[in-house]
Amino acid sequence: MDDHTDLRDGLAALLTDLGHDVRVAANGVDGLTEATRRPFDVILVDVGGALPDAGGHEVATRLRRELPPPLPLLVAMSGTDPGTAPAPFDHHLSKPIDPDDLAAFLRTTRHR
Repeated sequence: MDDHTDLRDGLAALLTDLGHDVRVAANGVDGLTEATRRPFDVILVDVGGALPDAGGHEVATRLRRELPPPLPLLVAMSGTDPGTAPAPFDHHLSKPIDPDDLAAFLRTTRHR
């Protein structure tokens, strides 16, 4: 989920090229709806921007509360130093996201 169209579309294209099944959402409500339609291994959520209807932290909290197990890996994306992933996220990636770094992260990260 990301409110920035170019970033969202670019990440979707990259992930598709890497062989991942990708769904996109421009806002929190659409992201929550999409996440309940089928299980996901990983969900990338923008936390630095202002999603139009629900912030990234709120979306992640609701996903943790509302999705049945197994829970997806929740990855925060923001323009800040990665450091520790803010609760309730599992990981943090800094934007702009380097395509090679994202590919490596997904290859080496244990999906749930």
